[in-house]
Amino acid sequence: RDEAIKTLEGAIDAKPTALNIRFALVGLLVASQQPAKAWAQVEAMWKAAPNDLRTEYSEALVSFARNDTAHAKEAIQRFLALDSKNLQALYLSGLIDYQLGSLAAAEDALTKVVARAPGSIGARRALAMTYLRSGRPSQAIDTLNPVLQSAADDAQLMRVAGEAYLASGNMPMA
Repeated sequence: RDEAIKTLEGAIDAKPTALNIRFALVGLLVASQQPAKAWAQVEAMWKAAPNDLRTEYSEALVSFARNDTAHAKEAIQRFLALDSKNLQALYLSGLIDYQLGSLAAAEDALTKVVARAPGSIGARRALAMTYLRSGRPSQAIDTLNPVLQSAADDAQLMRVAGEAYLASGNMPMA
């Protein structure tokens, strides 16, 4: 990732107005747990293209990475008001709502993602966690079952599955 970040930073130095490059860099910086540097890119995006959806999404993503969930929620709502079917934005919205404790809203957003992208392990895991937190372990299990075999090496998914089986009283499967 470090090499990719350096490459993108070099590309931005060469063409500071290239929004696609900044958008890609924001994602890499967030994945590399560098939210301060990512926020600097968001600020540059706001100057270059304040009305662009990539700017709105980046603001929400980095705000969430900075644990500023209230700001993240505002930004993702602005995005979804313009593009309510974007799966990436719906997924992020679900994660934000889960973090805020808005479980019905999280369930709504994540259910839409799983319905349109049934192989999305992250969305299934987040939806299962939402069901668990809502006291519905059987729904969590039903959500995870389609991907348990194919994602057996995903430790986070297996942890959530174990919690769901444990909460449902199925000790052998936990």
